[in-house]
Amino acid sequence: MYRLFLLLALIVSSSAFGRIWENNKGQSIDAELVEFISDSQIKIKLASNGRYYDYNISDLSEADQTYLAEIKTKVQAEQRAAKLAKRKARWTEDLDDALAESKEYDLPILYLFTGSDWCGYCIRLHDQVLTEREFEKYADKNLVLLLLDFPQNKQKRSIAEQNKKLKSEFGVRGYPTVWIVGADGEKLGKIGGYSNWSPEEYVAKIEKILE
Repeated sequence: MYRLFLLLALIVSSSAFGRIWENNKGQSIDAELVEFISDSQIKIKLASNGRYYDYNISDLSEADQTYLAEIKTKVQAEQRAAKLAKRKARWTEDLDDALAESKEYDLPILYLFTGSDWCGYCIRLHDQVLTEREFEKYADKNLVLLLLDFPQNKQKRSIAEQNKKLKSEFGVRGYPTVWIVGADGEKLGKIGGYSNWSPEEYVAKIEKILE
């Protein structure tokens, strides 16, 4: 939150947001928006004398409160786009890591239930889709990737127990199975099996779930 208000301050200070404001009593204030101090306060600079004042957003008219909300929404969208532009999706085996990343970026999680060292269709999905650049580019900006593996080879106990629990929770009966789960935890939909789909076709299936 601090970073957001710092960014808002920088953007506001680099632009002239002069405006005739109106408070909730109908009085007009000719002032420039300087910065957002918090969710509830802004700093303004009066046109008449150049003095700075902290002002409660709730004391402004509904129209001005809407104006401020639009500025904040725009900045948040620009900030998120800039953040996602630098992001590289990575596979994690830890659910807590995936949940934290989902919250940080406000992205859905792709839960991949797989048998990486014995399931032929899982191996083909990995080789023909999940490691292809077309899929990786999509995931960079749209997905958090959670690998839930059920290998024949030995696996870390905590991960094995986590995966077994999630398999039961999601009712997984075969591999590969992919579930897409929203950042709010809602189960949005699944893709069962693999039928030689291209990366583009697989992304289209995910997009259909996210609609």
